[in-house]
Amino acid sequence: MKTLKIVVTAALLSISVMGMAHQNHDELKNLEISQSEAIVIAMDTVSKKVETKELEDAWGLVESKTAALDRINGRQVWKVSLSKAAGSEPETMNVFISKTGVFISMSK
Repeated sequence: MKTLKIVVTAALLSISVMGMAHQNHDELKNLEISQSEAIVIAMDTVSKKVETKELEDAWGLVESKTAALDRINGRQVWKVSLSKAAGSEPETMNVFISKTGVFISMSK
């Protein structure tokens, strides 16, 4: 009888431990941002850099913005391309955002 209790307890513990050891992949997908959210994050990042004078004021008025998934260093990231508003020298900047919404880098 004592052996049976030990076996049942061990079995229950192993089931509960196995359940905690694996994260639900659907939950991870829900943490990923959409294309429009990537654009908003990129625009917020650019606005903050304009306010702190890290970027010129012309970047405060962006004429066009697009976002697409791109692969960099083996990982998928959002590449948000921004173009300055008309009236300034045409220039494009790429802002890279992780699939979970973290700013990675930007390049002109």
